[in-house]
Amino acid sequence: MKDTLRDRNILISQFLLPLVLYPLVVIITSSLFTGQIKKTEDSISRIYIYNSIKSPILSDTIREDLLLKEVDLKNPFKMLSEGKLELIIFIPDDYTEDPNCNQSFEMKFHYNSTNELSLMARTRIDELLRKYNDILIKNRLKFRALSMSLINPLKMSGETVATKKREVGSMIGGILPFLIILFTITAGFLPALDVIVGEKERGTLETLLVSKITKSDIIIGKFMAVWATALMSTCLHLLSSTVTFATLAQEALAKLPISFTWTALMAVIFLMVPLTGFVCSAIMAVTMVAKSYKEGSNYLSALTLLMFMPLSIIFSPSMKATYATSIVPIFNISILFRDILKGDFNTGHIVVTFLATFLYTSVILWIALKLFEQEDILFRETVDISMPQFLSKKKLTRKGRFPSPSEAFVLICVIFILFFFVGTKLSTIKELGPIARVYIIQLVLIFSPCIIFLYFWKYDIKEILRIRRFSIVTILIAILLGLSGMVVTMQMSALQNIIFPFPSAEKVLGPLLDILKAKNGLLDFIIKFSMIAFLPALCEETLFRGVLQSTLEKHLKNKLHAIVFTAVVFGLFHMSPYRFIPTMIIGLYLGYLAQRSKSIFPGMMVHAINNGLVYIAIYFMPENDPGTKWLLEEGSFLPFYIFIPGMMVFIGCIYLLKKFYRSSENLTPSGRVI
Repeated sequence: MKDTLRDRNILISQFLLPLVLYPLVVIITSSLFTGQIKKTEDSISRIYIYNSIKSPILSDTIREDLLLKEVDLKNPFKMLSEGKLELIIFIPDDYTEDPNCNQSFEMKFHYNSTNELSLMARTRIDELLRKYNDILIKNRLKFRALSMSLINPLKMSGETVATKKREVGSMIGGILPFLIILFTITAGFLPALDVIVGEKERGTLETLLVSKITKSDIIIGKFMAVWATALMSTCLHLLSSTVTFATLAQEALAKLPISFTWTALMAVIFLMVPLTGFVCSAIMAVTMVAKSYKEGSNYLSALTLLMFMPLSIIFSPSMKATYATSIVPIFNISILFRDILKGDFNTGHIVVTFLATFLYTSVILWIALKLFEQEDILFRETVDISMPQFLSKKKLTRKGRFPSPSEAFVLICVIFILFFFVGTKLSTIKELGPIARVYIIQLVLIFSPCIIFLYFWKYDIKEILRIRRFSIVTILIAILLGLSGMVVTMQMSALQNIIFPFPSAEKVLGPLLDILKAKNGLLDFIIKFSMIAFLPALCEETLFRGVLQSTLEKHLKNKLHAIVFTAVVFGLFHMSPYRFIPTMIIGLYLGYLAQRSKSIFPGMMVHAINNGLVYIAIYFMPENDPGTKWLLEEGSFLPFYIFIPGMMVFIGCIYLLKKFYRSSENLTPSGRVI
């Protein structure tokens, strides 16, 4: 902590600049902004009226307005485009203001939407024309001896039941989390880089590692230093910005119906502590794998975007703080800030949010500690993405060549971009049916980039994709794992459905659901079954359990980390918050099967069984049969006579995988090899 505070750059950027910059920036920008607005509001709008002789009342109404001026020009359109005129009004040739007239007329006007003065004239003329229209209506009714109430039988008025305090609190409560996370990342950025990456570059980290201090003490000490610095700096940022706004905008602030009670103030401070701790722990974990300041800055830029993503949800009008939302990181604190400023918050939600955020912070710190203990990651060389080897003159053998994690990550990003943008574009091509689109997306956008990448970069395709023989025992385990794994996944989906309900299949699949249900013969069934079962098994297993997981297993000492990371990416790749947890669970046991068996084919078999059973259920099972409701409706709990045996079989399969593939060198268990 002392070393951090001794750093002049940190002291200036985190503590001194907030006190100076906020008043300076606010004063300068507000002065310029206020002056420009004042100039625009005080300007006189010049208006040209075509056929003004037919509208004397309009001309008189304009003359009564001190901010409007009627002018007579020879070339009004040219003047309007040059900014020497703000607006042109066109009076029809057959127009008349005679109260005896029963006809309606269309009055047009031209303005320049790129000119602020012209936009201001448009606003003013709208108000004036409403006033002019009322005058004409009044004259016509008076001529006929009629009352104005004849055309205005109703006077509408509305009143919100929400207090002004709740309205303003809801608005400011959505902005406050953005500011706090932005301030925390800004405050923790330099200290985190300095205590990890800075010590790597200065060569002082090795001295700490050979000392008698345990690595856990080192990580906790560095985290506490970064956390304390970030928390103090964040509070200083908020204090400086609040005082600046209160000083320079006293009149506006006095009109806002916001009053902090001591309870609300203590709740905000109470929640700022875990929020800054969570953000700082994430920064620490990310900077742990960075080799240089530049690399760490790149990682933290991506982390900043991820941190801001959950904040956008709080602007949803239907989103409320519940015990379920209290366990969602970042979002839980954000929505509580909003409720606190509205004066409507639940103490229980605050306690659950605090405990959940503390738990997440502890998990991230544990991950950072594990990374800190792996010197091959801590002191790795900076890895650059290599050029395609077919463009290089080097002659390299494929055997034993694996891509780096960075290259595998770039491949995932490229496929995701193709999957999202090209796949979305394909959905707009009416000539392609839903089935053809799925085949193109899987084969062209997912499978083909993997093979092209491995072939042209001259990597060991056989080793990376785990193209190995497998035994009959493995087939039996894979079949049982596919069936029992589906039971586990469905039960987890049912538990999730209590907190985070699934949308209906009609909303998710749309017209594809009707196509899957349609019975058009054996050939049609085979095509659709292949699309649902075999195609994703081939393409997605090649990408995830093949390229990604094999690469991570090659570079990470702990194979479990590679399995978990691949499963998380596998869940995210399906781009559904509802399906993330079930898909990640599938990815976990598929990854474990691939890692233990050293072959990609058993995983493909399990993947195909999982997807194929879903299609068979959709195709054959009657929709309204209460006996099969649990199979057709996602989020339904399984009968105990299905769940208990399925869970036992699943645990048995995991045990058999661990027993038969005890040695990493043992590629196949005893049994007939096919």
